[in-house]
Amino acid sequence: MKSIVCLYLVLMSAFATAQVTYEEYEVIEEKQYAIPRVAGGKPVVDQVLKTQFEIPKSVLSSDYKQELITYFTITKEGKLTNLTFDKKYNNFLENEVKRFFKFFTFLPHEEKGKGFVDMECAFRLKLSAESNKKFQKFKGKTPVKSSLPKDTSFVVYERADVSPEYYKNGEEGLKAYILSEILYPSVAERNNIEGTVVLEFIVEANGYPTNIIVKKGVNGGCTEEAVRLISETKWQPAQKDGKLVRYKLTYPIGFSLQNVNRDNSSGNQGQQ
Repeated sequence: MKSIVCLYLVLMSAFATAQVTYEEYEVIEEKQYAIPRVAGGKPVVDQVLKTQFEIPKSVLSSDYKQELITYFTITKEGKLTNLTFDKKYNNFLENEVKRFFKFFTFLPHEEKGKGFVDMECAFRLKLSAESNKKFQKFKGKTPVKSSLPKDTSFVVYERADVSPEYYKNGEEGLKAYILSEILYPSVAERNNIEGTVVLEFIVEANGYPTNIIVKKGVNGGCTEEAVRLISETKWQPAQKDGKLVRYKLTYPIGFSLQNVNRDNSSGNQGQQ
C-alpha cells in the first residue's frame, strides 16, 4: 500500500495576471513529487472534473469509490509527457484520465539559479459515485442542441464558423442571468469598491465553461463572484468545419454601486 503524505500548499500569484496557480508536494514511497502547476489553479481542475470528466459505466456502481495516482513529467516548456499509473486500472478509466489532463494548460516549474526545469509530478484523483451524482445533477440536460460531432483534437479556437452563445436567448439571456444571479459582495459594498472583472475562459464542445482565468480582478470579493457566475453558465458551443469545437471567450462583468439592482453586465464574445 503506497503511503501518501501531503507536505504543504503554496498559493502563488502568476505573473502579469490576477490568476492563481497552486503548487503542492506529496511523498509517495519516500519520494517527493510535485503536483503540476495548472493555469487558474485548483478551481480550474475542479471545474473540469465537474463538467467534463465521465466515470465509465463499466466501473460505476452505487458504492463506487476509487483513488488513483498518475505519474508524469511537466517539461520546461509546460508539456505533459511520460504519463503512467500507480497500478493497472480499467482501460476506459485510464483513457478518461488521460483525456482529463488534456483540458489544462500546465505551467513549467522554475528553480532558483536554473530557470525553468523538467519536473517529476504526481496527481492523485479521487472519484466516487456520490461526487459523480452531484456532477450529473449540475449538468442536468446538456445545453448542446446539435447533431454535429464533437471535435476531439483539443484545439482551442478564437474564430469559428459559428461562435458560442449563451444557451438561453444568447447575449441578452446572459445579461439577464447575470442581473438576476449577481450578488454584490458585502465587503465591496461596505468599502465602496467598484470596477470591472475581466474573465477569459473556454466554452467546451459540450457547452460548459472551463479554464476560467482572471485577466483583470476587482477586490472585495468581486472577482470571486464573477468567476462563480461564469462557472455556472451553459452555452451552445462553437462550430467549425461541421464540428462542435472548443472556443476561447473574454467576458467583462461590471460591479457598480449605482447599479446594484440593475443590469450592470456587459460582454464581448469575440468575432467569428
